[in-house]
Amino acid sequence: MRERLLPAIAVAALLAAASAGLTSARAEDAARAQRLRALADAYCEDGDLARARSALEAIAATPSDLLAILREPARPDMEGGTRTLEIKDEFGKKTELLIIAPPTEVLKKRTRPLGLIVLLHGLGGAARNATPFAEKLCAQGDVICVAPTATKLPLKAMDWDDGIPEIARANFKHWWSYDDPRSLTLVAIDKARELFWIDPERVALGGVSMGGYGTWNIGLRFPDRFCALAPIAGGISRFGAISDKDAYSRALLENGRNVSVFSAHGTKDPLVPCEPDREACEYLKKLGGTVEFLGLDVGHTPADLKRALEGPELDRVLRFMAAQRRCAAPASVKYVALSEKQDGAHWLRIKERSSDETRPVLEGRVDETHTRLIVETRGCRRARVYLDERILDGEREVEVVANGRRVFKGKIEASLEAVLESWRSRRDPGLVYAAFVDAGPRFR
Repeated sequence: MRERLLPAIAVAALLAAASAGLTSARAEDAARAQRLRALADAYCEDGDLARARSALEAIAATPSDLLAILREPARPDMEGGTRTLEIKDEFGKKTELLIIAPPTEVLKKRTRPLGLIVLLHGLGGAARNATPFAEKLCAQGDVICVAPTATKLPLKAMDWDDGIPEIARANFKHWWSYDDPRSLTLVAIDKARELFWIDPERVALGGVSMGGYGTWNIGLRFPDRFCALAPIAGGISRFGAISDKDAYSRALLENGRNVSVFSAHGTKDPLVPCEPDREACEYLKKLGGTVEFLGLDVGHTPADLKRALEGPELDRVLRFMAAQRRCAAPASVKYVALSEKQDGAHWLRIKERSSDETRPVLEGRVDETHTRLIVETRGCRRARVYLDERILDGEREVEVVANGRRVFKGKIEASLEAVLESWRSRRDPGLVYAAFVDAGPRFR
């Protein structure tokens, strides 16, 4: 009997050893991944490529290793429920960030990442105004919501080209910053990614009134960050209220082809006219965008909007926001930059502007063979084209043709600089790239 037990004991010991070895290997992999993320984040702070390269070589990691780690969303330990944290805007001003998430026990059981919805309040409001919407969104346990409280912008920083008289700006209690990549809206996304396991393809933005203006303007300046925009009772520009030839809005709408939009607006709104919003949606649809417009039989007061959005209309908006998915690697991109802080979208970026162009334009597409990128620009002395193997054939030679001139032909080879620079510019798992081509001074 004892002899028969010995093989079984030996097998059990081997299985236990194998399990321990597997656990140890997983722990080592996790530690290595954490180290690589820390290295990339350090580069985001100091921009020291030599230091990053040395650190990478010290742990025998390749650019491809780093790319694979950064393409996976971070998975921190998650705490559910409702809470407020302190964050800073681009001017260093502190404000509160409301976070509403499913219960911790629900989060612990998740086998896939969460969607994220950023909610922007109206003029005179605060983050807490988003609570009813956020609670309804989070009830299914599949998304979390974050809502910052807007800050008063310094008058000198108000570079809004949207028809607001300067004297009115000075009297505003607060407003959403549109242009800065460190604005509260984008800081809120970064904070959510620190705290939760977020699906980078399911980040949506919505807001009411002033928050509707913020949703349109931030969403169309940074269209590669979002899967969906839901502006309610807002607009793109005050110019649209006084003219049917609003060049500002038309230019910004060019950026909306790859992000879904659901706009709702009161048809009796005396404060923020409905028609410019409707016309913006119709124009974006003509450009090929995915757009829905919902007219509400109400005015603009909080009571009006609350009443209109208490029933099936709100459910439509919320279902839309929760259901969208971003196309992180679109086959075609067009981007119009309305300020110097805007650098493009997806795999097309501005590196140096021409002095004689106030609104640089980038446009590119991949051909049907997935081996050729065709790029056209205006107002750029130098542009960067990231080579994205999700739309290009990584097994074959690829070609980049810019303004009729070939600027690259060869296979995609991962470089440390490309991975780190693309991570630094967005810190987004879906927008980090293996390689890039810079088209230089002759690139016009």
